[in-house]
Amino acid sequence: MASQGRCDGRLIAAVPTIPEWKRSHLPKVLTDTQLHSLMASFDRRKCIGRRDYAMALCMSQLGLRSHEVAHLRLDDIDWRAGTIQIGGKSRRTSVLPLPADVGRAIVAYLRRGRPTTSERFIFIRHFMPAGTAMTAHAIRAAIRKAFARTGYVLPCMGTHVLRHTAATRMVRAGATIKEVADVLRHRCIDTTALYTKVDLPRLAEVAFPWPEVQR
Repeated sequence: MASQGRCDGRLIAAVPTIPEWKRSHLPKVLTDTQLHSLMASFDRRKCIGRRDYAMALCMSQLGLRSHEVAHLRLDDIDWRAGTIQIGGKSRRTSVLPLPADVGRAIVAYLRRGRPTTSERFIFIRHFMPAGTAMTAHAIRAAIRKAFARTGYVLPCMGTHVLRHTAATRMVRAGATIKEVADVLRHRCIDTTALYTKVDLPRLAEVAFPWPEVQR
């Protein structure tokens, strides 16, 4: 009670603080049902729906950030090799396998949706300024609208939850932490280790039973 003069103010320094462990929180992810509902919310009969669906697949399958999706160029895809080149931080680039469903979605947009433009960026604005590249802000807005159409009220309804979901699904499918780190392009593998916490079934397999319940 230093403020009331009932103890020496120097004792405040002796009061321990509550620790906040680094990366102690579980990442927010979508369930399979929620992800399915989100992807179904895009009207692929329309040009914008095909565009937004392809962008969402890039984030939910490849774990791309919104600005990485915005910067994807036509020349980044090697259709024969089935790969896609991603520009990362510090001007580093990575080459990843292009999942078939992501490739099909991009092709559907390029053939039956993308406006005629001289831009080499894959994803293009359809309204003013029409024919210009999508921005990270515009991509985030498109994903928020998609979440709104699902009717879900979730703690996190932005583009980054799709990246978390992609990583979590990879871990649950049996990918190693190194493989997930390579896809997410993490410099430090400790960052990727966060996703091991969300795989509860596998954690239960390696957990030792309490001695009290052993017989």
